[in-house]
Amino acid sequence: VSDNHFHHNKENALDIKEANNIVVTGNHFHNFAGSASASGEGIVVHNKAKHVLIGLNRVHDCATGIGNSNVDQLLIVGNLLYDMVSYGTQSGGYPSGGVGIASWSDSAVDVQQVKMYNNTLMRCERFITIPEGVDNEVKNNIMFNRTYADGFDLYIASTAQDSTKVENNLSYSNNGSVSRSFNSTIHTDLNTMPNASGNIATDPLLTLTEGISLGRINTGSGCIDNGADISAELNAFFALLGTPAITADLYGYDRLQGGFFDIGCNEYGGVFIPAVPTSPENVLVNASGDTLEWS
Repeated sequence: VSDNHFHHNKENALDIKEANNIVVTGNHFHNFAGSASASGEGIVVHNKAKHVLIGLNRVHDCATGIGNSNVDQLLIVGNLLYDMVSYGTQSGGYPSGGVGIASWSDSAVDVQQVKMYNNTLMRCERFITIPEGVDNEVKNNIMFNRTYADGFDLYIASTAQDSTKVENNLSYSNNGSVSRSFNSTIHTDLNTMPNASGNIATDPLLTLTEGISLGRINTGSGCIDNGADISAELNAFFALLGTPAITADLYGYDRLQGGFFDIGCNEYGGVFIPAVPTSPENVLVNASGDTLEWS
């Protein structure tokens, strides 16, 4: 599922269930609102889906950007997710929706091996939630400007904390929200969570102007060259799918500019020039009877 534009419809944009070896890349999903009868995900992966890649997509203005439950081996890599909004209140007082990447689970084995790498999440009420599951990884993600003060940048329930790796992410807000993560207690530093290392809390210096460059990191960003090396993990997953590896970021730059991974969906380097189609020149069309020729 590639290079599509899904927007302003009903329950969700893309619903993947009971399917294996699925690749979703280069799409634009937006404006799927939650309600009493619709949960409003941009993308949802569930019901025993296995070996699924969600990569290099733009997802915004939904109740939840990417939701998943009862999955096995899901790779969420290089996506830009922003402006997720809630649509009600749960029984515990937390908003329904408003999450960038959300896992839902009914048992400790329902969510297995969900790998969240190099995503940029901005202006969500909560960024990443992992209520249960085993062997999940959160690496090289930007979580910027959480919009709900009592929400969390990263929520990992105690049943998942011992088998979830949290490495080389950036968590920062300059809108008054304090960085907050949770396992069994509240943390204001990602590195104090179990199995956490290399995380930073500095301004990522993102481009915030709406347009094709939204979410790109800029000169001086702490994201540059501070990501974990996930080459082995990516190569193993693409070999599992039997598809060519993704070697570029959301904006078309090769990964590993300067020899190191950056944090977020953008690999810093060079000058970004959007591809603009050119008009054909010197086209000759000859119409004769039932024959049409051009050169």
